[in-house]
Amino acid sequence: MSPAGTSTHSGMTTKEGTALAGSMGGLPGSNLGGTITDCWSTGVVQGGYFSAGLIGKMTPYSPSGRVEQLTMATVASCRSTASVSGDQGIGGLVGWISDGSKISGSGAAGSV
Repeated sequence: MSPAGTSTHSGMTTKEGTALAGSMGGLPGSNLGGTITDCWSTGVVQGGYFSAGLIGKMTPYSPSGRVEQLTMATVASCRSTASVSGDQGIGGLVGWISDGSKISGSGAAGSV
């Protein structure tokens, strides 16, 4: 995903894919301060760490590294029925989320 403020992804869909590595998701592996809305994923996600049906890792982003310029990662109105497996930091929707990141109106129903 692009750094904060440069990209909003909406209406995304993924189907029947398998990912093998760390920070893997049915959509992006990482959401670095971006906004993802109205999305859906299904299939299989297999990863080592920070693996999830939707997004492997959510964290704020600051192009300058300054705290006052942080843009929080956001996910809204998204669903996942993906089957997820991994070693650590795995989840049905998000594998790892940092303070300040937001998830609303979203959910997961796949096996973890």
